[in-house]
Amino acid sequence: MAAVRISTVSHGVRVLAEERDDVSVDGPSRIRSDGDITTVDLVAGRLTVRVPAGCALVIGATSGRVEVRGPVGDVSIIAESGRIDVEEARRIDARSTSGRVVVGRVAGDCRVRSETGRIEIGGCVGVDAATASGRIDLGHVSGPVRAHCVSGRVTVELDSANDVDAETVTGRIDIALPVGVRVHRVDGPGASDRPDGYDCVVRAVSVNGRIGVSNR
Repeated sequence: MAAVRISTVSHGVRVLAEERDDVSVDGPSRIRSDGDITTVDLVAGRLTVRVPAGCALVIGATSGRVEVRGPVGDVSIIAESGRIDVEEARRIDARSTSGRVVVGRVAGDCRVRSETGRIEIGGCVGVDAATASGRIDLGHVSGPVRAHCVSGRVTVELDSANDVDAETVTGRIDIALPVGVRVHRVDGPGASDRPDGYDCVVRAVSVNGRIGVSNR
């Protein structure tokens, strides 16, 4: 099974990735298959959808929490209102109009957008995260980072030497890199090419807040 598409109007959805070959729902729903794609339309309430481990997921939710437990493949989530919580995936593209986004382990890249809500990523390769109002916490990143918010603190913990572009209007920025990484720091707009002798470029801008760049 290549992909599962899930849509829900209200109350959100809980997805459990398990060692199985089929898709199962614990309540009223409409399930249809077209080749390698299974589509699930949830009818009422916050239901649990059981899917094969490693499958790709496309989830659309009007309101309510979206929760994904167990290992899945590429994940795309659009939620108008409600928290997004993904435990383990290959890649993630998550967008929330209003709600916190929490991501555990990602084997590849993450792209997260939230108009109002905190963004937390436990580990990934590259990451592109942005929120208008809310804190951004990025841990164990092993690729390039882009983290922008209007009002909120930004913290980034890198596991290897990679470029960082972090910006906030109101809030503190803290960036931690491994010991021995040689950082070329840029504190404002302008060229960010890496000069000879440096391992990465860190551009960090805060209009009203402290900026800290350190080797841990």
